[in-house]
Amino acid sequence: MIESNEPSEAPSGPLDMLMETELPLRILLGSTQLLLEDVLKLGVGSVIELNCSARDLVELVVNERVIARGEVVVVDGYYGFRVSQVLTRSGRLLPDLALRAGYPAAQEHVVAGTQISE
Repeated sequence: MIESNEPSEAPSGPLDMLMETELPLRILLGSTQLLLEDVLKLGVGSVIELNCSARDLVELVVNERVIARGEVVVVDGYYGFRVSQVLTRSGRLLPDLALRAGYPAAQEHVVAGTQISE
């Protein structure tokens, strides 16, 4: 589900039919590598340190490509993602990509998904 403060119209043209195609999204918070020995020692309460700080932006990944960076938010008890940066194929920032795609308030879009308990 995508939420925005401003309404947007879906792009029109010969690719209209493809616009209804669902794509799997992943939010990449961070990563690390562990030795097999350390993986086998994992248990309830184990803490795994990731390669990022709590202030770093997380990445939105579609089809194994990072397409945006942003921050994790909570929306009605669910984790969400607020887009801060949109990237080009070469990895450069492109803040107006969503504007050209018909989303006037791209910086306000939130992708919601996994429910959390507080």
